[in-house]
Amino acid sequence: MYKIRIDCTNKNDLCFNNRKIKKESYESIHNKLQPYNISYIDEIYILYKNYKSFTYKSLEFKCAKINEDQFIDLINKMKNSGFNCLNDKITIQFIECSANIIYNYNFSSCTKTKIVQKPKTKEYKYNIYSLYKK
Repeated sequence: MYKIRIDCTNKNDLCFNNRKIKKESYESIHNKLQPYNISYIDEIYILYKNYKSFTYKSLEFKCAKINEDQFIDLINKMKNSGFNCLNDKITIQFIECSANIIYNYNFSSCTKTKIVQKPKTKEYKYNIYSLYKK
């Protein structure tokens, strides 16, 4: 199994229609992105990672293995659906569930960036809010 991940903790990360991604926008995201038309996507969810008093948030897609062209097409579909980043350094990643990053792209410019594997050092508490499930 694979997943696609992009941070959306604050408005400078990924945002939708120039607004911070909040529960109120989840239905609009689903309607605009139309995930049921993307054959390789099995599930879309917001992952909440809580550490002490801070919460990190990411938009994640569980999916089948895809090639680089499909990955770029998804990025462009997201942009056309209303997603954008105010911070031009936000990356979107295609990851093997063993945490091995396969593709790492800058979301704004849709260009490859250097893959940096981060060590897992913190003990997070996880919560998931599902937006779509096949």
